[in-house]
Amino acid sequence: MKKLVVLLGLALAASAPAHAGFGMTAAMGSTNDGAALGILAPTLDYRASGILVQVHLLDLIGELPNKNLDIGLDVSGIALKRKIGPDVEGVFMPGGSVTIHSDTGFDSVGWQVLAQTRMGAEIKQGMGFGVYVVPVIGASNLLTGDVGLAYGGTLQVSAWFKK
Repeated sequence: MKKLVVLLGLALAASAPAHAGFGMTAAMGSTNDGAALGILAPTLDYRASGILVQVHLLDLIGELPNKNLDIGLDVSGIALKRKIGPDVEGVFMPGGSVTIHSDTGFDSVGWQVLAQTRMGAEIKQGMGFGVYVVPVIGASNLLTGDVGLAYGGTLQVSAWFKK
């Protein structure tokens, strides 16, 4: 938990305050290793200078009463954007995701490391709103305990306030 807090603090400190904002992202989807099925708990998001950091805080809090840890962090950045309307931009955001699932004693640790690409449209007027398709591919040991290929994707909807 301390490592997650330190990592989040470093990400926030390294980000420039211009165009920054906090928000949330809701997602629906899964990967072949069964990491998430259906509607996922929203992430807490921080955006700054084209970089998006997503912390799976509600997943962590929701699993603590079951004596489990579900720690997740996604980072992506705008590599390409195009104006597709007066107030709408299309974005292409490559990035990555790291998730750790474990009991609180770390007797059974599962992990997932994914490359992801957020592709979608954003509206930015006072606050921001975006809809994205996010395919993912990587490695995981969640389903069987053995390391294997993980792939899948999500449909994501984000809303954030700008500073």
